[in-house]
Amino acid sequence: MLLFRNNAIYAFFLFMIMGVVYTRRQKESVRIILFMICCLAVYYIGDVCLTKALSADDGMIQEALSVPSQQFGRIYTVACANGDEESKELIEAYYTEMTTERYNPHLSDPMKGHLVNVESAAKVLEYFRTAGKLLVKYPLVSLDSFLYLTEGGWYINDTSCAAIYGTGLETRQGYLLTDVKDRFGTIEFGIVHQSRFPLLENILEHAFSNNEYQKIPILSVLFAPALYFWILAFCMVGLYYVRNVRYLYLTGFLGILYLTVLAGPCIIVRYMYPFIVCSPVLLAMLVKSVRVCYMNKEYIDGEEV
Repeated sequence: MLLFRNNAIYAFFLFMIMGVVYTRRQKESVRIILFMICCLAVYYIGDVCLTKALSADDGMIQEALSVPSQQFGRIYTVACANGDEESKELIEAYYTEMTTERYNPHLSDPMKGHLVNVESAAKVLEYFRTAGKLLVKYPLVSLDSFLYLTEGGWYINDTSCAAIYGTGLETRQGYLLTDVKDRFGTIEFGIVHQSRFPLLENILEHAFSNNEYQKIPILSVLFAPALYFWILAFCMVGLYYVRNVRYLYLTGFLGILYLTVLAGPCIIVRYMYPFIVCSPVLLAMLVKSVRVCYMNKEYIDGEEV
């Protein structure tokens, strides 16, 4: 996961800090921290080897500025409507050819893709100072921009996460992106689409490119990314209630990882994949903890379970 998504490394470091705090009370968790250090070592070795072998370049700093970019975009539309020239000038200093049409509430790419003047650490710090000023001036608008950007991660009935890049059988984009990237600029990849099972492909394309899965009640909920956040939250509350500190600690990484997802460019299913695959384990941990709590007649808040 560390190699697959950049946000995982930030969650991993924060989780290690939690591990140090937890170690003061539980000596056995030292083994967990040592294991995490080994994971980081393997990750860095793999990352260096892949970077050298593929001659890969470092990512742009704009990729880490999704949330403030959305804040700037939403405030800009409000400032244009209200005639707030001061705020408009502050925002236009960081974006090329700024227009109200550029802002997409659920996707930060149109905004951060045209972000300029943040090449150095000093410029990034200045950018965040400006974001702070606009936050004080437009607190509710700033909050709105964040909630719209992350809507697919907490609102089960949200459908924007399935139409971030468009929908339809022709473009093969919807809940899942199945279009073929045969080139990048002037570079030809030589990739062509060849279906080995046209009937099955047609069914799946209708379901997940045309988003027809949303018409099926139970299926539409199971494929909602927000469902797996609520499963995580439910399990964490349950583990806290039965006082299973060890399991609660182990679920902490997923909680921190979710926070990093909220700082991303949008909410789509592949970003929520870790939570989807972990949900059966989380539910099993909760069921086991509740059973042990009942069998041992443990006490919670002075009352027998």
